[in-house]
Amino acid sequence: MKRVSRKRKPKDLEKAKIVSEIKTHHTELEAQNEEIRTSREAIQESLDKYLELYDFSPVGIVSLSETGLILECNLAAAELLGYSRALLIGKNLILFVRSKSHEIYSEFMARALKSNTKQETEVDLLGKGGRLIYADLIGLSMTDARTHKRQLRVALTDISRQRQVIDERSAQLNGVRKELEQAQRLVDIGTLAATVAHELRNPLAAIKLAAYNVRRKAQDARLESHIKNIDNKVMESEQIINNLVFYARIRTPQLKPVNIYSIIKDAIAEAGKRHPKRAWTLTKDSHAIKNVMVDADAFQIKEALINILNNAYEATNENTGKIAVGAEVGDGAVKVSVVDNGQGIDERDLPRIFDPFFTTKTKGTGLGLSVARQIVTQHGGFVDLASRKGEGTTVTVTLPIKTKGRPTSD
Repeated sequence: MKRVSRKRKPKDLEKAKIVSEIKTHHTELEAQNEEIRTSREAIQESLDKYLELYDFSPVGIVSLSETGLILECNLAAAELLGYSRALLIGKNLILFVRSKSHEIYSEFMARALKSNTKQETEVDLLGKGGRLIYADLIGLSMTDARTHKRQLRVALTDISRQRQVIDERSAQLNGVRKELEQAQRLVDIGTLAATVAHELRNPLAAIKLAAYNVRRKAQDARLESHIKNIDNKVMESEQIINNLVFYARIRTPQLKPVNIYSIIKDAIAEAGKRHPKRAWTLTKDSHAIKNVMVDADAFQIKEALINILNNAYEATNENTGKIAVGAEVGDGAVKVSVVDNGQGIDERDLPRIFDPFFTTKTKGTGLGLSVARQIVTQHGGFVDLASRKGEGTTVTVTLPIKTKGRPTSD
């Protein structure tokens, strides 16, 4: 018996087609939903990464409105200023800018908002408690996608340490520049001093010879005090000339083994001739160095000691002035001290006391102590000075017995 095939009715065919289309659309929708879900996850992941980078960036970042209000602020910016983000949001950033930097900051804002390129400036910010922060600001303007208003994203970097280093280096450079300028002035003064000293020697020699001839020929007791005064002034002038020459052209000392006790005695005798009214004493302790030999230029060391003794003389009273010279040996060196009971030195003048041409006296060149220290330094020693106003002054010269690294001459 044969099967008879039944044909589908048109309605059934149409229904099947609709079901098929629905299944296809459903599949497509599921695929689109999956794609949307994946996209959303990717967007959320990117947003999370951005927020993480924004929040935990080591550089402070703030988003500002056109008027400068803080719209957003990361953790670094909040930490830099020392306030919580909740307190900063809605505040105008200019409130945290030092008044002296207001103009610079306002110009930076105007430039950045008008430009599509990065703008940069440096301002002084004020953190919590008035803490001063030197900051570098880098700003870039953009348009907010939601509000269509201009905003400014600003990076804040604390450059306080860099500024401190720059200021220190600038101060050092200024110090070096001033030292170079001073050195050049001293070179010029030294050249002038050498010229003046040379020109003064001849007339002084003539005055000295004239005084000698007057004393020899006149043999008048009434003139003696005047002639002595001429002699003293000539000796003072010669010492000034010697100091000028020493200062202008201090030469390398010609070292030889010399008896330091003899040099001290000669210096005292020379100073005593110039200033006979002072009480000069060589302390008993000095006898311990009677046979001590040191490597030194006898002429230079004698000049240094005479300068120190002259200073002591000028600081003491003519009637009550006393000057004691002491000496001792220890640790491979000889120490010579000159102690006076004079007027002393004001504390504010002590730092400059060895400066060339510095003097608190009404006369003199201010070269005595400067030349003495140069001479002693050339010998590998040093000069110390202690003084109290109204109580007197002590100058101590320390000389090595054997000077290292310098050739001696026979």
